[in-house]
Amino acid sequence: MLELLQVHRISRRFETLLLALLVCVWTPGVSRAATRKPPPPQDTTPAKKRPGRYKFGPLYLTPKLELKNAGVDTNVFNSAIGPVADTTVVLSPGLAGALPVGERLRLTGLGYLNLNYFHNQENQRSTDFAGEGRSEVDVGPFTFFGGGGGGQFRDRFSSDLDERILRQEKWAIGGFNFKIASGLAATVMGGSRVYRFAASAISGGDVQNALDRDALTATGQLRYSLTDQTKVVASVDAVDIASSAKPASRTVSCGRTAISAASSSGNRLSSTGRSWPVSASSPARRARRPIEARPWLSPRPCPSDASVGSPPTRTAMCSTPSP
Repeated sequence: MLELLQVHRISRRFETLLLALLVCVWTPGVSRAATRKPPPPQDTTPAKKRPGRYKFGPLYLTPKLELKNAGVDTNVFNSAIGPVADTTVVLSPGLAGALPVGERLRLTGLGYLNLNYFHNQENQRSTDFAGEGRSEVDVGPFTFFGGGGGGQFRDRFSSDLDERILRQEKWAIGGFNFKIASGLAATVMGGSRVYRFAASAISGGDVQNALDRDALTATGQLRYSLTDQTKVVASVDAVDIASSAKPASRTVSCGRTAISAASSSGNRLSSTGRSWPVSASSPARRARRPIEARPWLSPRPCPSDASVGSPPTRTAMCSTPSP
């Protein structure tokens, strides 16, 4: 009997010791779980897009190199007799800059060269250059912008001209964007563009006097976003062209509606609803045109660049313009 009592006491002490050990092990885990902090909430605001590739202090710079054209021009001089073919390449290096000033003001600029290379016809080689600047400032729901630039080019300005004549261009633009409501915005802007050609006589005519012109444009645009990639655009455009060789030409295009969308492959689709000009020479409205989609796909067909009576000029490979 005494032995059983001793065994019972030993078992009770063992149970007490085991219970105390479990309590000691469990208590730190409970305290750590109670004092553990919840994870911080994730920031769901979209990150601001970097305005340039490289940063030097407050200035962002982005070098660019674009192959605008490469192939074979089958009629370099656009001649009806004995067309001359040559390999041609147009390479365009450039530099874009951006300077944010605070949260509201942004200054941007772009300068580039067009290196026009002909393999055999060295007298057709040229270097075009241009530059432009733009400023934007946010004031409440308005974004005011303005800018200008200029350049010098030596290419075939029109298919009616066989020669590549040196010309200079200057342009300026100004206006504002207005956020009316969610998904609805408007733009009002005006601009001017000046064309000045080098003195040249072709077929007994003065090219400089015939082609020098000043153009004034005004545009009003209303945009509504149906989705993140689809917009409905309605615009009114007015153009006034003044030339010393011809009377002033004024054109107003209104009632224009368009739908633009970006596909999953990156191509943009655009369709036009209706458009009619309103001017002194054509006061009547055109008939309504059906809506048709026009995708900008790559590569595009090479355009014909020829005058009346001359063999067409085609290149074997053309660059794809930015939509």
